[in-house]
Formats: sequence, structure tokens, C-alpha cells
Amino acid sequence: MASFAMHYIAGEKFLESLDCELTNYDKSNFRLGNLVVDTMGISNYDRDEKLRRKLITHFRNKEDDDKCIQIPNVDKFRDKYKDLLGRDYSVMGYLFHLYTDKIFFEYLYKDVIKTLDKDMKQTNIKKDGIFVKVLKNNKIFKLNDFYSGSSIGGLYRDYSNMNKYLINKYKIIFDYDQLKDFSDKYFNNPGIEEIDYNNIYEVIDKMNDIFKEALNSEADELEVFNINDIENFIYRTVDGFNNKYRSDIKRLAKNR
Repeated sequence: MASFAMHYIAGEKFLESLDCELTNYDKSNFRLGNLVVDTMGISNYDRDEKLRRKLITHFRNKEDDDKCIQIPNVDKFRDKYKDLLGRDYSVMGYLFHLYTDKIFFEYLYKDVIKTLDKDMKQTNIKKDGIFVKVLKNNKIFKLNDFYSGSSIGGLYRDYSNMNKYLINKYKIIFDYDQLKDFSDKYFNNPGIEEIDYNNIYEVIDKMNDIFKEALNSEADELEVFNINDIENFIYRTVDGFNNKYRSDIKRLAKNR
């Protein structure tokens, strides 16, 4: 559930960290594999439908379906597709996306909000969630407002400001035309059953809009997160992924 820009920038930092020299083909395949995980096919689903779909695409455990926070089972993906991981950088990108979300939930998100029930008591049961309390300022939102992207604030306003800050600080380039052309010619699903690679255009277009917005405006102060924690999270993700999946990274580089 990290923001689009967080996923993309963390992915770029991972590519920079590699010892081996990658071709532009493999870099593009990784970038799109990292992004494709968040495609929905139709972008106007409500939050509950998105969560149901992400249970599959994000390899979340079925027993967590009733939870407010659903953490990807990254090793379930890795174990299922370990052969593909040794051949295709888009699969490595998919794995990286899931790992990024796992670290986001475990080491960042849980420390910035609490979901509350009708009695204002903390709950992790989705159907009982009525309010969200932001721990940074003790502000309380109705749950639907917090996740709606409405003008009153909440998670997605923070994401918008976070995206602007990160894109401008790290000077990351999103080459829309190149990635769209690559998608047309080369981006094919190597065998991942849980996602439709043909939906990649949805997220490419959305990412392009995010980068355009970021470059044309300045970020306001974050209301939910602390920006230093976000930057630390990006490097923690890259370092952790390199350590945990070192053998897969080396195997893929050798095979390419």
C-alpha cells in the first residue's frame, strides 16, 4: 500500500544498487513488473472491491481477509514463481513490489494510524472499523473519508504531497513514452496467474499524471507520515530486499 511514487523510486534505488550492468530491456521489464501489481483493470472500484482483488494480486493470506491491514505473503509468491525469478526481470519487479508493501505495513504504516470501532476502541477487524486516528496529530477521520482522497485530508492527500516531495528531491525521471512503447512491443506475462499484464497501461498513465503533478507544484506538509521516516523506509526496503533475496538476484543476473 505504499504510494505509486514510493514504489517507483524504491525500485530505481534498487536498480542503482545492483553490482551487475543491466540492459535497458531488463530495466524496463523490472520497472513495469514493479508497477503492474497495482493494476485493477477498472479503476473505479470501491475500497472493499479493491481489497478483495488485492488479496489475490498482492498475495495476501485468505485468513486476513477480514483484517484492516493485510500484509503480502512475499515468500508465497517467491516459492510459487522461483523458476520464473531466474529468467525474467518483470517477475523480480513483482517480488520487489510485494516486499515494499510488506515493509511499509510492518515498519511504517502501523505506527502512524489506528483504526477505531464505534466505541473509539482500536480494532484490526475491517467490518468494525468506523474511524481512523492519525497518531501524528491525534486527528480523527471517518474511515471512508480517510481513504477517499477527499479534500478534507487523509491518506491520499499525504500520498500526493509525499509523491511531490520524493520526485523532486531524488530527481527521478519517468519516461512515459519509452515505457509505453516497451509495453506495446515487449512486455508479456511470463506466467504469473494472478495478474493481467495487459492492464499495465492503466498504471503507466496514472504514474505519468503523478509525475506531471509533482513537477508543477510544491508539496505541502505531511499530515499522516513523517518525511524522514519515508526516506528511511525507501533505503530500508532496498537493503532488506538485497539481503533477503541475494541468491535470486545473483541467479537472475547470471542467467541474463
